Amino acid sequence: MIEQNTSSQPVTGMSAGPMLAMSRGSGRIAPLDGMRTIAIIGVTFMHIWSFGCDTPALWLPLLHVDINRLLSAFGTGVDLFFVISGFCMYLMYAGRYPEFHWRGFGRFLGSRFRRIAPTFYAAALVALIITRNEDGRSLLRDIATHLTFTYLNVPGASPLAAPFWSLATEWQFYLLLPPFVVAAKRWGFWRTLAVGAALSFLASALGPTGDLAEYLQWSKQIAPRFVQFAFGIALARLHRDGWQPPAIVRGAPGFALGVFVMYVGRLLHSRMVLDRVGAGAPWVGAVGLLTLTLGYTWMIAAAISSDSVVSRALTSRVMTTLGRWSYSFYLWHWFPSVWIGLWVHAHVTAGGFGPWIAMALSMAVVTPLAALSYRWFEAPYFQPRRQNSDVPHGAPAAARGGDSG
Repeated sequence: MIEQNTSSQPVTGMSAGPMLAMSRGSGRIAPLDGMRTIAIIGVTFMHIWSFGCDTPALWLPLLHVDINRLLSAFGTGVDLFFVISGFCMYLMYAGRYPEFHWRGFGRFLGSRFRRIAPTFYAAALVALIITRNEDGRSLLRDIATHLTFTYLNVPGASPLAAPFWSLATEWQFYLLLPPFVVAAKRWGFWRTLAVGAALSFLASALGPTGDLAEYLQWSKQIAPRFVQFAFGIALARLHRDGWQPPAIVRGAPGFALGVFVMYVGRLLHSRMVLDRVGAGAPWVGAVGLLTLTLGYTWMIAAAISSDSVVSRALTSRVMTTLGRWSYSFYLWHWFPSVWIGLWVHAHVTAGGFGPWIAMALSMAVVTPLAALSYRWFEAPYFQPRRQNSDVPHGAPAAARGGDSG
């Protein structure tokens, strides 16, 4: 969701491929930008299909497979963004601040605030105007919690637009990352990461189950979500240390297997499955989230570890450019995409192709909006960093948020 800078030591013992491929002139790990594009397209399609077009089915002949529902699995793009964020933020922070000190902690948080706040505040202001005009309710609590990224922690607060919740989760991760790096140095990286991931899994499985709204609010917190950042951190450490993935992970076949694992996790985490397992739903859901995260991590590893048709597609100019704009796209897409979906659903007789038409129109509308947002609110953040960066000179960069997305 958000562009991140990363530091990385030279990778040895690896073939020159996308693991080292950088976007032209930017020092960014190009396949990660392509993965962000997959995430943002998936999120947008899911929002159109579900909220705008009322989940119409598009059946694949003979196989009785709903293609729209199949593609909506990529609507879990926020989960992918969290994995990418863990990858990027660990490389950046651990490379810059191997020893904890409060000044460094403050500089890190200040840098993150300057990175995510301008675009978010601009999008939140527009969402505030739209939301106020739509329902006329008092929004003072929502405004305050948006300004401080605390709306997941304040009872009764809600995001001004559906995608905004993930910025609060992202900020919670920023607060947790420095203590994690300190703990990892003291007790060992892999031991600390395993304990953190295990506790996060238990937090997901043992969360509140009596009230659906309370559970959904809890499921967005860093405690159950840390496992997703942890998988990104693990991959970042392996990447930094020059790990060569086994053949089953690399290239197009590895990417396809990662997609399959992601789909299994998405299925286990779906209401269709959870409603059928009764009291075991929290544990099945936690396993589903873990499997979904493993699948996305597998896909990233396949994309950055070897040259393949998949990695070449991910590093195309279109994919990397949209990936660079993905944070802005994520923050601005909600209202235009849902409105377009509603309009198509009401006025265009398209059946199962309605979400596809709405998706094409939404891309045409939101992409230039994201480009302008990136230019106005994001690009200025990177310009002075060429002279004074949080990242050691010469370190490769990889662009999340969020978004995050």
